Amino acid sequence: VEKRAGDISPTGWDPVQGEINKVVNKYMDQCMAERVPSMLFVDEVHMLDIKGFTSLH
Repeated sequence: VEKRAGDISPTGWDPVQGEINKVVNKYMDQCMAERVPSMLFVDEVHMLDIKGFTSLH
């Protein structure tokens, strides 16, 4: 089963994130995009505020 945008997102995210997920899912349905599992390295993690840090979880 292919993961969709939003599958790993915690509930209660910003409404904008929900709109982004809808667009990404539409692109995935049309084979215009694919989800590629990867890792994000943040070199300046100490510069993140609490909201930015928790959104990376």
